[in-house]
Amino acid sequence: MKNKGITLIALVVTIVVLLILAGVSITVIFGDNGIVEQAQRAADETNEEVEKEQEDMQGIQGIIDEHTNVETGGGTVDDGNDPPILKEPQIKNIIGRVLNGYSNTTVYDEYNNPVEVPAGFAIVPNGKNYVEYKYTDTEEHIPSVQDGIVITDKIGADGTSSGNEFVWIPVGTINNKKSDEKNGPTTTIILGRYNFNDDGTPSEYEGSYTEDTSSNHNPEYKNTIAKDIEAFKSSVSGPEGKSGYYLARYEASYGGVNKPLSKPSTGVQAENKGEEYAPHTDSQIGQLWNNITQPNAATAARNMYPQNGNYESDLTNSYAWDTAIVFIQTYSGKEKYSRETSTKTTLENTGERSTGDTNTTDKVCNIYGMKNCCAEWTTESGPNRSIPNVFRGGYDLYALYPAFRQGVIPTDHNVFFSFRAILYMKK
Repeated sequence: MKNKGITLIALVVTIVVLLILAGVSITVIFGDNGIVEQAQRAADETNEEVEKEQEDMQGIQGIIDEHTNVETGGGTVDDGNDPPILKEPQIKNIIGRVLNGYSNTTVYDEYNNPVEVPAGFAIVPNGKNYVEYKYTDTEEHIPSVQDGIVITDKIGADGTSSGNEFVWIPVGTINNKKSDEKNGPTTTIILGRYNFNDDGTPSEYEGSYTEDTSSNHNPEYKNTIAKDIEAFKSSVSGPEGKSGYYLARYEASYGGVNKPLSKPSTGVQAENKGEEYAPHTDSQIGQLWNNITQPNAATAARNMYPQNGNYESDLTNSYAWDTAIVFIQTYSGKEKYSRETSTKTTLENTGERSTGDTNTTDKVCNIYGMKNCCAEWTTESGPNRSIPNVFRGGYDLYALYPAFRQGVIPTDHNVFFSFRAILYMKK
């Protein structure tokens, strides 16, 4: 019988052959210039080529940007075209019409700057009621926040149109057009209370006047403080699309008992009759509302839109006044506006003011009369009982200036004392 299987010698030879083959394979795979090394070298060369290609593409994109004036990633355009990425709805598509009579609506200018339009209001077109939009440099003069966007109450609180006009004061980061060399690509406006130096430069206010809250206000001063200063600050510094407030375009004119208007006045109520709350009669509707005390001015401003669920009206506070000046100096071309003195010495109506060939109109960013006409009551408080209230602005009796602060008795009334309202959104 034959034995089947392999011999010991055959087994040893097989193992030796396998070991030789294994050694050769390891050398081919892991040795110098082996498969692994060659694969690693090929990967490195590929990565280098990819990086070089990316650098070349970036260089090409830079050349394209240089010749087309477009910032990649949704920047602005200098050649009249829209930015690559636009947020909706755009202001240019809704000018002159009410978007919603029941809720506030956020719209965007062509630089993607948000504007919150109050319920029942509409944006006034360029060229109407002396409204000027020029910042875009387009034929249509589409409104941009840098112009001072004007809104009007097409519907009004009582269901009718009173024609009141307000100007949007943006707070936060503002996107500028690329060709704005003075301000650069963006500008940041911070809500605050400011001093203004002789050259117009703002700095944080460190004086003795305060914007009192109900917790620290002394009622014996008999002045009226802001309705809710913390709610105002929270509203104005809110999220994107809700960062800003509205300043009445004009000093108040009389619209009826406890009912002011923000529109050009039709007559001057210049006679001081010693009345705390003048004027009183319907025949005086439309006249400049001067000769009024601070508490009555606050009452009137708050009654402009009473019990509205979308926004509040109030007497101008120091935050609203000072921040508006910062905005004006940034975009009006008048960098020292805060220190410009009144150009008139006699009381006149609000709005366009021309005598012969001389135009003495005080209009900056579509806002009238912070330098001329009347001193304006605010909710800012003085440091003691003798002068517990503050009025602001230049006025025609004396050569004062918009940033001027004057402590005064709140129950005083004078032909050169007036006021204006603000609007801010309820949150």
